Amino acid sequence: GTQALYSNTGGSDNTASGYYALYSNTTGNYNTAIGSQALYLNTTAGHNIAIGERALYNQSYYNAGTPWNSFNIALGDSALFSNQPTSTSNGIYNTALGHRALRYNTTGTYNTASGYQALFSNTIGWDNTASGYQALYSNTTGYLNTASGYQALYSNTTGTNNTAIGHLALFYNTSHFNTAIGSNALYSNTTGGYNTAIGYYALSSNTTGSYNTAVGSYTATNGNSDNTVALGYLADPTASNRVHIGNTSITWIGGQVTWSTYSDARTKTDVRENIPGLDFIMRLKPVSFNWDTKALNQLMGVVDTAEWRGKYDIEKKRISGFLAQDVAKAARECNYDFSGIDSTANVYSLSYAQFVVPLVKAMQEQQAQIEKQQAEIEELKAQLKILQERMGK
Repeated sequence: GTQALYSNTGGSDNTASGYYALYSNTTGNYNTAIGSQALYLNTTAGHNIAIGERALYNQSYYNAGTPWNSFNIALGDSALFSNQPTSTSNGIYNTALGHRALRYNTTGTYNTASGYQALFSNTIGWDNTASGYQALYSNTTGYLNTASGYQALYSNTTGTNNTAIGHLALFYNTSHFNTAIGSNALYSNTTGGYNTAIGYYALSSNTTGSYNTAVGSYTATNGNSDNTVALGYLADPTASNRVHIGNTSITWIGGQVTWSTYSDARTKTDVRENIPGLDFIMRLKPVSFNWDTKALNQLMGVVDTAEWRGKYDIEKKRISGFLAQDVAKAARECNYDFSGIDSTANVYSLSYAQFVVPLVKAMQEQQAQIEKQQAEIEELKAQLKILQERMGK
């Protein structure tokens, strides 16, 4: 090609094919440049492969006194176009496969970009892996990121330690330590960190929430909560510090052993024996009912258009329990701050295990009454016996 290897003086084992390919090379060794202006400005760096018009165009390190190795691979038009190390320890070990992949990388190292404009904007970011059309497109200085899929981690600029696998996964992310696996997983996340989303559209609406875990399609798609866990299709905690398992069609949750709750006395403060027993229990109204899952989904803000066999079986099952509003009223009437009811979300919920405490108190109160009555009976029986003896009976 015209003026290929034009400036070469002491460089050896080089291959140049194309207009101005390896034009400026002087002492660089073991380079391969195929394409117009491929490795155009390279002078002393060695062990590079550039295939495509202007691939590794700017690669140079003018202060290198002796030949050195940069081990870069660029396949595609303008791939690694701007790469320009400032020392022998940066701008090296990069691999760019695709049109304009790693286009603006200057001193970033250990990056791998595969796909059209993958890691397009990266300048000094290091240890990034991008696979897919415009994956990690906007990344400039972020490092230790992995993106696989169409525009995965597209908007990330400085975020670090993120993993996005799937179409548009973590698309708007600029934060750190997020993991998204699945199409549109954590799609809207911007500054939220330490999130894990696995599944189609998992945590897709989260923008600023952190420390969330969602496993399943359309899990935790409402709000920006923190420290939540959602497991299963359409599971959504709806508020911070909550765990939600399954959707409104679930008819059974269980296992071989009972659920255990931390209850160590060493971890509790301001302990008081102030639980109302019979006063609270006698105000409760046990009822039976059927669920309306569509109404429940509406209150929870869940849109569920999917259909499957048995989806509405839960509505056929007669349930025994309490109405949360009735329980709240009973607690208010006896001035009881009952921890078994939660009204922080749009839908009231009850923790039936918490009813054990006032039930135990009620039984204790009832037993005290029985023992008092028994003592009175015994006293009356003794008095009756004395009267009978006096009457000669």
